[in-house]
Amino acid sequence: MLVDQEDVPGANALLGFGTNVSLALGPAVAGLLATLRDVHGVLLISAFTFLFSAALLRRLPPLPPAPEAGEESTPFWASTRAGLVFLVTHPTARAVAGYNLGARGFCHRG
Repeated sequence: MLVDQEDVPGANALLGFGTNVSLALGPAVAGLLATLRDVHGVLLISAFTFLFSAALLRRLPPLPPAPEAGEESTPFWASTRAGLVFLVTHPTARAVAGYNLGARGFCHRG
């Protein structure tokens, strides 16, 4: 895990916020840059943003090793069932999943 269990809700909220901000502002910023620069300049800026992202990702701690064969781990279907039970029993999780399925799953054209 990248974050401790108690930090997962906050981490997921930040991830969702960043995703939605990039979906909302990304095209607007790209359009603005296209009016200020030529295509080569915009592509160069885009390349630098990828390099910046890579530099930030290098700062993440390494993931712990996967469990060895024979070690105790949760079976795939048990984990899937637990996630679905959580989704069905928590109203906030249902609302977020419904939004993602509706807004992103059916309405996204890309």
